[in-house]
Amino acid sequence: MEEKPIIVKVVGTIGYGKSHMLAVLALLLLKNQVKNRFGSVPFVCYIPDCKTLLESESAILTILHQNIVLNIPDFAEPLNTIEEVRAVMQGKMVILVADQWNSIDENQMVIDRLGSCLGISVYVEIHGMSMNAKTWRDLLPKQTSDDRNIYCGGFNDDEFGVWLKHHPPFFTEHEDELALLTGKVPLLLSVFARVYGNGDSWESVVQRVQLDENMKELERSLSAFYNEMDGDLVWKVCTLKVDMMFESELVDHRFFFEDPSRGFCATSELVLWLLYRVWSKKTADDALLTKWPELLFHAATRSTLGFYVEEIIKAQICRQGVIGKYPRPNDRTIKRYRFNPGSEEVTLDLAFEERGAKSWWILLDPQNFNHPGVDMILVTDTTFVGINVTIAKTHSPLEPFFKMWTPLAASKNMEITGLFVAPDNFVHEEENVAISLLKNVYHELWLRIETMWLPTTRKVV
Repeated sequence: MEEKPIIVKVVGTIGYGKSHMLAVLALLLLKNQVKNRFGSVPFVCYIPDCKTLLESESAILTILHQNIVLNIPDFAEPLNTIEEVRAVMQGKMVILVADQWNSIDENQMVIDRLGSCLGISVYVEIHGMSMNAKTWRDLLPKQTSDDRNIYCGGFNDDEFGVWLKHHPPFFTEHEDELALLTGKVPLLLSVFARVYGNGDSWESVVQRVQLDENMKELERSLSAFYNEMDGDLVWKVCTLKVDMMFESELVDHRFFFEDPSRGFCATSELVLWLLYRVWSKKTADDALLTKWPELLFHAATRSTLGFYVEEIIKAQICRQGVIGKYPRPNDRTIKRYRFNPGSEEVTLDLAFEERGAKSWWILLDPQNFNHPGVDMILVTDTTFVGINVTIAKTHSPLEPFFKMWTPLAASKNMEITGLFVAPDNFVHEEENVAISLLKNVYHELWLRIETMWLPTTRKVV
């Protein structure tokens, strides 16, 4: 027996599925009971989340007791102390499979407590670890006896092909865009599969994905990491201009990694969308109007282009109104109010209360994707204008907008109307809904899109 256990590190970015891999590994080890070179069946100790070990000594006793029962089904004795656990474990050949090892990696008390339970019986330790700056530095090439298994990003092409074969043909039809949006990350692919319904359009599926709770949780994680970071530094990450060797502290390594061929990159385009939203809450409303060319440069899919165009037009309208339809009067400003679903009426009342007798216009900016029917609501002196920005040729009716906002407009004695900001080939007929051409609302942006993109989903390189 070796003096020190063999250490196997399983490290990865969010969504790859390393926790599932470790759970399956533990199950297979328990089920198959492969004998080691000494002729003994190993004792498999599986800890699904090491964070639970931080709670108390009793938490360690509980999880060790559960593992003893898994390995010795007829075991029925109480275990109330570390010494009693250690007595049971004495002489066992333990394979320790521990996920979220990062959470206790620097907590020597917990590691010592776990070691006291297992004694010297552990001969293989498999550590599941989330990628962070410390883990990334530890994984840099160096002399080590550790076995390192690193999973960044998502499936390779062959694995992605298998995934497509097991899902509706709809996803194969949109294979290229699906691969770029998700980065072929299993977690994100599962979200697409879950929200898809027979007969759905690609655009509607992408919109529902953005409303999924998994996406919201990813955004919360990014927001927490970048909460204290300066907006300019967040923008540097968002536009993939980070030097990993010298600026790794800027990087949330759960979502970004260094690819041998592509350099610094995000696990998926959807992650860049979420990080953009984090950045937008840290900056002035018009900051994007000087920075947007950098965003378009990184738009690898038409869905991403559409998302960025929507945000750019929103910033442009906040500055100038809708040129040709609802231009901002020279003596007015437009004040932006962000709101979450369910707070429409409260936000509207607050905006009107603050405006009082002043003359500014209001731009209501929903903080959820695909707010009923529209991307924003411009409130002029007399009218609620629900605005939808699209680069598609057609769009579903704005009926959800009118259903939600007509009573609110009436409560302020104001009119209500709908408006699309769209390309020249856009076709839409709906009562009380007008069209403003993208090239008229923001001509410079329209020229850049015409230069960079073909009328397909492929970027001109």
